[in-house]
Amino acid sequence: MSYACAKSFWLYFMVLTIFKLETTAFVKKRAYQTSTNGSYEASLGCDGDMDTFSLTAEVNSQWLMKLDKLIRIIWIYVSIRAGTYRFTVKDNESEYVSCANISKPKDNAQIMKKIITCSDSEFKSGHTILITSGEEKPMQIYEVEIIGVSQINQTTIWNVSDSVDTKSKALDNNLDTFYSSEERTNASWILILDAAYLMKWFLISIRGGKFEVHITTGNVELNLTTLCKRFSLPGIIQYYTALECDKGMRGDTIVLKKMDDDSLRLFEFIPISKTLVLNTSWK
Repeated sequence: MSYACAKSFWLYFMVLTIFKLETTAFVKKRAYQTSTNGSYEASLGCDGDMDTFSLTAEVNSQWLMKLDKLIRIIWIYVSIRAGTYRFTVKDNESEYVSCANISKPKDNAQIMKKIITCSDSEFKSGHTILITSGEEKPMQIYEVEIIGVSQINQTTIWNVSDSVDTKSKALDNNLDTFYSSEERTNASWILILDAAYLMKWFLISIRGGKFEVHITTGNVELNLTTLCKRFSLPGIIQYYTALECDKGMRGDTIVLKKMDDDSLRLFEFIPISKTLVLNTSWK
């Protein structure tokens, strides 16, 4: 629905139709690497800030992320220096199991940004992800995010977009399902968090169009001060991308607005909050 319409009956809608979402894990992370170049610690590769990066001091390096609970790992977003890498997953009992291999892109890009899936038909459950470099140079990781695992506690996220999607398919950790707005013009998708978070990055899968993302606190009107990002994706195909606000913004409400005609089709939307990630020596 349009943001203006949503605001006009906000309280009524929240009382009658809001449900808690419990589809996305909330976990704590620990990051490790086999060596560290200066102050570029392992945690900078999963700190929710894609402008920072971890960097090893040695070649043929390894970087590891441990979660505090066993989760179903379906998709992994990675932003990493272009190269050849192997991703493996481990649970409490098993040995590491291969998830995916990625290689240098043909376009000679310096940074690879990919959403990868495990190669098996069965998705992996685990609490540890290990990245092994096949490069004769230090490993540089900008961000690793497991899609569906947020540093924002999503058991207390509310979707208030419209009555047909109260438990939003854009938050169900499934890139095949989607939220589709009832409106074909001025459509908005609205998310209320349990608290105000500092946010700059989002992982998003969406059908093409012209959009704005706003971050607000409470019932503030949308304006230039609440604008996180304007972006445009051509055609009507499904995109997978990371979205960066023009600056870090604090708020408890996220509004995704479609700025052109046709309905808003959103497959997945994952906010990334900047929170503490612990550094630990390799073991």
